[in-house]
Amino acid sequence: MSQKYDIVIPAVAGDVPFLPKVIKYIRLNLVDAECIYIVTNKKNFSCKRLSEIHDAHVVLLDENMFIEGLSFNSIKENLVSRGYFDSPGWFLQQFIKLGFAATKYAKEYYLTWDADTLPLSKIQYFEDSHPRFTIKKECHLAYFETIERLFGYGKLKDYSFIAEHMMFKVSVVREMLKEIENSDVQGEKWFDKCLNACNFNSKYPAPHFSEFETYGTYCTKKYPELYHTQKLNTFRGAGFIRGRFITDKILSKMSLDLDTASFELYDKPCFPYSIPYYIAHFKTKFKKARRMSLMVVFKKLFKIS
Repeated sequence: MSQKYDIVIPAVAGDVPFLPKVIKYIRLNLVDAECIYIVTNKKNFSCKRLSEIHDAHVVLLDENMFIEGLSFNSIKENLVSRGYFDSPGWFLQQFIKLGFAATKYAKEYYLTWDADTLPLSKIQYFEDSHPRFTIKKECHLAYFETIERLFGYGKLKDYSFIAEHMMFKVSVVREMLKEIENSDVQGEKWFDKCLNACNFNSKYPAPHFSEFETYGTYCTKKYPELYHTQKLNTFRGAGFIRGRFITDKILSKMSLDLDTASFELYDKPCFPYSIPYYIAHFKTKFKKARRMSLMVVFKKLFKIS
């Protein structure tokens, strides 16, 4: 009997128009997925492309009302108070992935999925009732400095847990978050402590926190027999082939040797395959211009203050 799970997709505004294709390929290839939760800013709910998702089990959640006390602004305030002015959105999407376990929506397992990534093959996330980590080769030591401040131990494996997705076990995430809240790190909530455990003056460059390395390391220490591992054929530069306007026919060919393909927001193909991007960009600019007065448009065109 297969193990069912839900999927959580944090999404910034630029990724929201790509979600109909992401949902389509999730339903095609991640056949054990049940509910799909898209967590984004509420202002993105009105995106026209979201109306193309005809799936009763897709739920939109407001990222700023999702977890009590956690929002883009609360993270920004914490960072600014420590003299760090970058990446509040980076931390927010990571905390959303972890914090989902503490919400009323969480069941036994959930898979987090990157909003810019398509699954191209049938991927199994369980083996003999054991969930699987997708492992890769990466080692950013700043992540493990933070982990050591939170738990007292650092890197435990010679591989990385950072991929475009991760299967989380709800009971283990809840236990980990409780342990973080009970740690000696300054702060009241677990997400405050994760931020405060980051050393922004570290000799290692940013970023300073990884939800995947944190959870994977915690499981390695506390539940070494729980997870199995797998290696997938993934491609992060797929956007340079045809961009996000890529056809199903081309994706079918790519699926012959790829499990996932990622289309990062600013990766665009060369001319003439970039033409659809210029058209879409022009349409967006035109719609904005129509809502402005002629005087405002004139000033913007000629850069008059």
